Amino acid sequence: MLSMDDEKDLQTVKLHLRIDFDEDDESVKQMVLVAQSMLMGMIGSDDSYTSFYREAKYGEVFDLATLFLTDHFYKTRSATTSLSFHETPQGVQAMVLSLKPAYLQYINEFEEVEEERYGDRTHE
Repeated sequence: MLSMDDEKDLQTVKLHLRIDFDEDDESVKQMVLVAQSMLMGMIGSDDSYTSFYREAKYGEVFDLATLFLTDHFYKTRSATTSLSFHETPQGVQAMVLSLKPAYLQYINEFEEVEEERYGDRTHE
């Protein structure tokens, strides 16, 4: 998962956005955080399972969706534009649709492991 505390990740985002100056860094960081928050809201955002977004097989797709959505925010940051854009780019929607069932499966597998490790605590 991209971290805006990591300069390397910020540079990755700026490269994707084709930004070669530093004046927009704070805005870009904010857009990345908002994009991640929105995506997690669409996929699943239970604090107990945030490790899902750091797993390699899911994290790469999540990061790409973050880059796409951040790019969309950056290009449409003005109140007026002559371009026609959708609220969420279709590529992002496809990635969310692929991650949502994977997230639900991840939760189920996580809970099964916890139940095996600690037993069924629902009846306590």
